[in-house]
Amino acid sequence: MLWTEGVNLARVTAKYLFQGWTVPDDWIWPSAIAPFLTYFPLLFTTLIPAMVLVNYAIYLLIPAARRAMHAEDKAFPGTEYATQQPILVRLTLITLPLAFVLAVVGSMFR
Repeated sequence: MLWTEGVNLARVTAKYLFQGWTVPDDWIWPSAIAPFLTYFPLLFTTLIPAMVLVNYAIYLLIPAARRAMHAEDKAFPGTEYATQQPILVRLTLITLPLAFVLAVVGSMFR
């Protein structure tokens, strides 16, 4: 869901920003690499916010899973929810805008 909505938002943004702009017919390479710029950066980048959302939902909504996570985390220090969740949020804030820009550029050539 995050990926498909990100692709749709990139297409709408590219359509809005580059309204009326067309790629010259002799430019074949942009249309050949446009799908890679549009789909793959968002595909891999949306995995991180998906992990954030799933961790958050499990931690808040399923007490038995939260207890199991705490029990598992004791054996591996540094893997606790309170340690890893902020790291995942920071990674999302760094990678998602970059991937979105690449997706908009890729959508521009489609």
